[in-house]
Amino acid sequence: TVEYQTEPTEAQVRQAEEKAEEEGDQIRVQCSINLQKEDGTRLYDELCGADTAEGHAGLCEKHYREYLVQMINNNALDPAPFMDADDLVNVIRQNDLMDDKPKQQSGVSEDDYKKQLLEFVQTRIRLMRAKKDVAFDAGAGGGGQGGVGGRREGNDPQEAGDRIGEVAEEAIDDDEEIFGDGDDDDM
Repeated sequence: TVEYQTEPTEAQVRQAEEKAEEEGDQIRVQCSINLQKEDGTRLYDELCGADTAEGHAGLCEKHYREYLVQMINNNALDPAPFMDADDLVNVIRQNDLMDDKPKQQSGVSEDDYKKQLLEFVQTRIRLMRAKKDVAFDAGAGGGGQGGVGGRREGNDPQEAGDRIGEVAEEAIDDDEEIFGDGDDDDM
């Protein structure tokens, strides 16, 4: 099982509550990822500040997807079995292997063709091995992983598979690299 964050840190919740109380507004947790920005000649850090969705560990949609992709890579999870045929073809295309892609023969069902594509992806395209020394802190100021107790264990294979499939599909749509040739220099 792989644990992953789903709830904002205690510090984020506290900050959102204080801000809501000051402004007389509803509680809105904002993404706390530090971004480095450039202002002419100087670099400075600024919080992302985008609104977050429930169940996204206090991160905006973009940063939560990055977090989940990193979890997939760091734990060597293979999202391919949860992809549909179109997603598998996209992975093959991204790896410049379209000339070698299995062709769908007449009389072969969609399910059987998907199995052929899956076997091709799993044998010809190795899952990228993320570097274990890259840490992702889901909260500002080092609060990260120790927050509200919002860890989730992937005990339900169907739920975990569905979420991995969603993340993989979103990453493919955004051209984020989940698969590669195994060369860590691409990272």
